[in-house]
Amino acid sequence: MKRPNSNGGSNFFNLEFSQKRMKAFSPYAVMIFLFTILFGSYALLSSMSSHVDGKWLDLRDKARGEITIPQSNKIYQFDIVQSFISGVEPQYSELEIEILDKNHKHMYSVYKDLWMERHPNGQGGTSVYSDLKMNFELEFEKEGNYIVRPISHNGNSSPVYVSVEKRKIGGGLYTGFYAIVFLVLSIVLFFGKDYWGNPRQLFEVFPSIRELKANKTFLFVFSVVSAVFVGCIVINITHYGYASCGENSILPTTFLSTNNLIYLG
Repeated sequence: MKRPNSNGGSNFFNLEFSQKRMKAFSPYAVMIFLFTILFGSYALLSSMSSHVDGKWLDLRDKARGEITIPQSNKIYQFDIVQSFISGVEPQYSELEIEILDKNHKHMYSVYKDLWMERHPNGQGGTSVYSDLKMNFELEFEKEGNYIVRPISHNGNSSPVYVSVEKRKIGGGLYTGFYAIVFLVLSIVLFFGKDYWGNPRQLFEVFPSIRELKANKTFLFVFSVVSAVFVGCIVINITHYGYASCGENSILPTTFLSTNNLIYLG
């Protein structure tokens, strides 16, 4: 077998290649590649969604927009944009989005400070900087008709666009995190190929099933990672960690990225 670093010089990690190290590391490397694919594939699938509804709401008329939730116990993604008047800076909106049931009973609320300001751009002029979007995910325990009511607590009457998407499968709250972790590990493996071998060589020296069964350390690590993967799928299917509206409002875990948005419940 050809040595990955045949010139005897320094490599990425400034360490010498070892055939023994490559063979010992092979099962762990293959495991990392495998779970990079598994976590990445599930994270990609869980990010897929289908359009449910979209409409403009005029805050001057205290508008309320009706949406239809087609399936119960599913996660729905709300993308909110408030369209400020162009050329008038600064502007701010203390925007709350309230979800009501068909009987106008409060179900859930989220809040975010939106803004648009003009600042020097470092090139002798000025540019407009803004954050006019709210994005949040919410599980609905029951299907049916709901009402979306935008409220600007500081009186900004600029129109609001509401778009609703339904996640096709369970949430990917935790699988996305682990997909990134294993992707980083795979990248480290690639750049360290002069130290422990490239992916093809690592696969070539992959031990037999009998040898793997005798490697208790690897079996323990593989069992832990497998349990994490299965646990992530179970957790995501049950929507643990996501905000939920129903008989009881549930706040999301701190693991959920909010981008300065506040889940009020």
